Amino acid sequence: MKIVVHATTNTVGTDSWYFIAVDDDIPTKELDDIAQDLAHDNAEMYGIYPPPEDESAYVEDDDGATYDDSIGGSWYHYEPELHDMYTCCGEPSWQDLTT
Repeated sequence: MKIVVHATTNTVGTDSWYFIAVDDDIPTKELDDIAQDLAHDNAEMYGIYPPPEDESAYVEDDDGATYDDSIGGSWYHYEPELHDMYTCCGEPSWQDLTT
């Protein structure tokens, strides 16, 4: 099965898209974990994660959000007409996570 992961940090210009081949019988929980791990990797690439040592980063804001709440990953079943536009050349480079 082919999926697409959208990793966001809620910071302009830092979203990334990952194209991944996985086993057809992979549990949804594992797909959720893959998406979240890639979101943290993406945020780390931009220096947004891990949070600074300053403990004030962990304090909830007025909406109850904490530092880590702005980092997220969502996965979708791959659809070429919807997702190929997120590649550099219109041709996805697939990461193979099949066993």
